[in-house]
Amino acid sequence: MHTKTLFEIYESSLENTEGLSGLVTEADLEEAIAKKKYDVQDLALIEALINDEEKHLLDSLKENFEELSKDLAKKNGPATETDPLKKQLLEIFMSNLEYYIDLFYNSLLNRHFAGG
Repeated sequence: MHTKTLFEIYESSLENTEGLSGLVTEADLEEAIAKKKYDVQDLALIEALINDEEKHLLDSLKENFEELSKDLAKKNGPATETDPLKKQLLEIFMSNLEYYIDLFYNSLLNRHFAGG
């Protein structure tokens, strides 16, 4: 799976938010993905989403997570590694990822049934 690419998206979303970058590691993200127990179809959709040439949904995922993480940082102040903020950031990223998996799936179905 493309955990490295997802982690790059995660980290780049936090570049402009002070104190959040580096809080979650790639291993943390891998663990969060493993806990979700995605089926083969979802894993294939994640890969297709990452490899999609247009990248609209992936860019939207990044922008949405960036805004939500900024709001979270404003509410919580400076973060530490043991802070529950780490868990919240992972939960927000994973729920956003799931939303965009569903959106991508629906987009594929619409293209199929619309003949495009």
